[in-house]
Amino acid sequence: MTAAVRRAAFPLDEPIEEGKLEKLASMSWIPPRTNRIYSGPELRCGQTAKALGLQPIVSADLKIVAQLQSIGLPCDGRDGFRGIAACAGSTGCDASLADVRGDAAALARLLAGSPKPSGWTVNLSGCEKQCAPRRGATAEVLSEALSR
Repeated sequence: MTAAVRRAAFPLDEPIEEGKLEKLASMSWIPPRTNRIYSGPELRCGQTAKALGLQPIVSADLKIVAQLQSIGLPCDGRDGFRGIAACAGSTGCDASLADVRGDAAALARLLAGSPKPSGWTVNLSGCEKQCAPRRGATAEVLSEALSR
């Protein structure tokens, strides 16, 4: 575990927290028949493999974070989307009364870069079915029909 993982950030060069490698190395486990394992390029991946007595082989196929970031999907947790869930909204569901996906993106832009309490979540639902995935969120936003 690293501090960045707790923040949902995945830097390539952050080491595993002090004392965690020793704890990992002291675990009783049955290693695989080979001592080599494919590893992502992140420092913590190599450290974990070595603590388990394995020889990490960095695989280009496992450069997932870099691939996600290259197509515009941030992985550092600072973009504001962390903790936000939304249903399909009016662009993907006939029952929805609002574009809650657009509302979720607008909320994320407002929250970008600001710290949020641990476990904080918000659901945005376009109708009474409340299809946003998390139940018992910190905040639940439900669209209603406007009366005129």
